[in-house]
Amino acid sequence: MQQIIPVAKLQSQQEGAWPPSTLSIGKLPSGVDPMAQVMTISEQAHRTPQSVFPVSLIFSIGRSEVRAHFDPEGVDLSGEAPVPGHGETFRFSVECVDGAEELSNLLALYRLKEKPVQLLVISDHLTEIDGSGKARPGPIVATILDQFRFSPHSCGLIALVGRVPGRISEIDRVVSWADDRTALRQAILQAATGLRLRAKPPVRPSDAAPKDVKIEVVQSREQLKECFALRREVYGLMGYLPDAIMRDRSGIELDGYDERSIHFAAMRGGEVIGTVRMVLELLPTSSGGGLSCRSVRCLNTQEDHASWCREIAEKAGPAIRNRFHYPYFMPLPILESTELDRRWSRVLENAYPVVELSRLVVRMDYRGFRISRDLVHAVVAKACEMQRRVILLECIPKHVDMYAKLGFEQMQGEPHSRPIDLDQYAVAMWLRLDQRERVADAAEYLLAKIKMELHPRFGAFDTKMG
Repeated sequence: MQQIIPVAKLQSQQEGAWPPSTLSIGKLPSGVDPMAQVMTISEQAHRTPQSVFPVSLIFSIGRSEVRAHFDPEGVDLSGEAPVPGHGETFRFSVECVDGAEELSNLLALYRLKEKPVQLLVISDHLTEIDGSGKARPGPIVATILDQFRFSPHSCGLIALVGRVPGRISEIDRVVSWADDRTALRQAILQAATGLRLRAKPPVRPSDAAPKDVKIEVVQSREQLKECFALRREVYGLMGYLPDAIMRDRSGIELDGYDERSIHFAAMRGGEVIGTVRMVLELLPTSSGGGLSCRSVRCLNTQEDHASWCREIAEKAGPAIRNRFHYPYFMPLPILESTELDRRWSRVLENAYPVVELSRLVVRMDYRGFRISRDLVHAVVAKACEMQRRVILLECIPKHVDMYAKLGFEQMQGEPHSRPIDLDQYAVAMWLRLDQRERVADAAEYLLAKIKMELHPRFGAFDTKMG
């Protein structure tokens, strides 16, 4: 049975109806579990029509008592659920299926659709208990996710469990059987927001693009901390981060590779609205000969950033400090999480030295304004300045096309997991500047304009001397 939910005015305040309050994603009141982002919706009677972001909710609940408790056919999802920062509203449809076979058949039908669809599977079949009594993803999770890895469609998962164990790998949200429908609606909104962030940015009017955005190398410890806070906000909404990081009092996302990186910020009105890092495969200090003056200046910038990272980490909570001091043995994050075969290793040895582009995020209300593109261009220009021949990155499969337009090529191999990093599957890509002459020339031209302060969208490209 399918129930199509209209985007309409809220009708009531009885049990099961959307509560009227303000949509917010931010700091929580004292005493409230910081793992739960505050995401509620408000009645807006005089709104102009907005674009909708449709999400199909598929309930597959085996236990009769759980089905009765949440009553999926009776869950009231009427009302407008704004997509944070996108000028859109969620529109939900609800379908109920019995058992794994019906669920598999329904998902197969969705995969046949020409236009991309967004799905949320809500089920009590998604987890199992391991030998130590801890919850983990059940076999059905891999079966579902494997079907959508390279699909234009997206599928999120909400597990209904007897006791919430905290974050479960590969599952977007977890709701206890003892929770009420409000908790389920909250989880649906959070997971739907994650789907929206993984999808293509909204189409923005060309005349709406902000004119005063500037891309620059991070200039202070405070600015760098804002970048880490933005990463935590975006990755938290996407459900990528472990519980301990989400609960850390610092409100930031940081790891040991940040100390080895040059960080960039997209700034507007004194606020960080986007960020990216370029992780360096640092050359041995004893081999300093042969570096150009501009490469040495870049390394001084990296040393400034490393010092600020250490100061930020020491003032953070234990989860962030432990993550920062984790003993990474590989020079780049992608090498920690990728199962490189011998052929890849030989290729990378021949391309030495390399850098990695990672942690690219843009604030939700600025998606669609090509800020990501400018941040990538900044990394490529800085790599050219430092005479790095190859730029590596890893991204979710749905972002491959975006990076391909910027000159990156997919490396051979299947998607790989991120065992000690963000909880996502990813593919490896690289940009060979020694083989992409046009890209390298464009980067050198951009770099020259930045150095002469002739580009209105780019600012300082190193930290201040002294």
